[in-house]
Formats: sequence, structure tokens, C-alpha cells
Amino acid sequence: MKKVIIALMAAGFLLIIGGVSFAADSAAKPDAVTQATVVKGKALDVGNKICPVSGAPVGESKVTYTYKGKLYHLCCNDCVAVFKKDPKKYSAIAEKEIDTVKAAAVPAGK
Repeated sequence: MKKVIIALMAAGFLLIIGGVSFAADSAAKPDAVTQATVVKGKALDVGNKICPVSGAPVGESKVTYTYKGKLYHLCCNDCVAVFKKDPKKYSAIAEKEIDTVKAAAVPAGK
């Protein structure tokens, strides 16, 4: 009986240590989503495909920034910091991209 109790205590100890190790590992490697601005409520996704800060394609990047209820896609976390410094400028650049894409999608003569 004493061996069973010791074995159970050892198993519990290993589970606790494993959980702490996993939590520490997760905290040490934040991904782009956790570093970007967390959207509270529902923001309108403007759907920009080009980073308004760098001009690079956003591709599969999950880095975003919300400004005045609109969600803007950025290529990296460095661009978030730049966007925050002058959001009016960079949101206008993204909006212009969206307007250009929309205009190109309308058939000529309509």
C-alpha cells in the first residue's frame, strides 16, 4: 500500500512539473496574434492585402491593428508600432488600397 501511495505521489508530481513547464514554454513564445492589438467587440475588417506601413504583402500574417472600429492587416509587429504613431496616415493608405481594388473590379463602362 505504501508503494502505491508513493507511486501516485510521484505521478502527480510529474504531472504538475509537466504543466508548469508547458505553461512557461507557451509564455516564452508569443505569436503574432498575441502581440497584435486584441479586438474588443466586432471591428470591420477592411481586408487590405498590402501593409500600409511597409508596402509589403500581408500574406498569411495575422498581425492586425484596430483603429476607429476598423481592423487593418499589417505584415509584422514592427509595423504595428509605426501604425500606432500615426494611425490617421496609415489607415488612409489602407483605405486608398481598398478603393483602388474596388475600382479595378468594376467593369469598364458601368
